[in-house]
Amino acid sequence: ALRMHRDRITAPLAQWLGGSRKEERALRITMICTGFVTHLRLLPMAGAGKASMKKWLAQELQRLADEG
Repeated sequence: ALRMHRDRITAPLAQWLGGSRKEERALRITMICTGFVTHLRLLPMAGAGKASMKKWLAQELQRLADEG
């Protein structure tokens, strides 16, 4: 599972991101997305699917993408 995640998700994302610390940034993005989806789908919390949370996610992902 770890190899599949690296080969099919993290490595291509890092390649697409480019720039400095691309592997670290790709890993951070996948960690944030995994946590968001977990809370949204498996551990529904009040407000997890609100527009403000989705906006926060979009801004955080953009910030990580722009760091490079």
